[in-house]
Amino acid sequence: MTDQNDEKAGAGIAARGADRRRYSAPGHLEADNGFTGDVFVTDISLTGARAHGVFYNFVPGIVVMVSFQGLGPMRGTVRWVAPRSIGIAFEKPLHVSVLDWLTPQP
Repeated sequence: MTDQNDEKAGAGIAARGADRRRYSAPGHLEADNGFTGDVFVTDISLTGARAHGVFYNFVPGIVVMVSFQGLGPMRGTVRWVAPRSIGIAFEKPLHVSVLDWLTPQP
């Protein structure tokens, strides 16, 4: 049973990474833990993004509102926390045309 769980986790990571696009823009984030501040949004996909900044008292599961490049605020949930960045899963996925507009491909 452990092998099946490992395979599912690996597939989820691969699927998540497959649709990530390089992106970089200033943004603003508000969290239900009281945090309000400017962030830098990167590594965007239809379902989420990475936000860089200084984050205190953040843990997975915190609800956030993020705005960037004229979009938002968009509700999301913190999925992971690193020393100077967090992963956000959007409550409602971006439309593919919005992702294409944010990240034009050559």
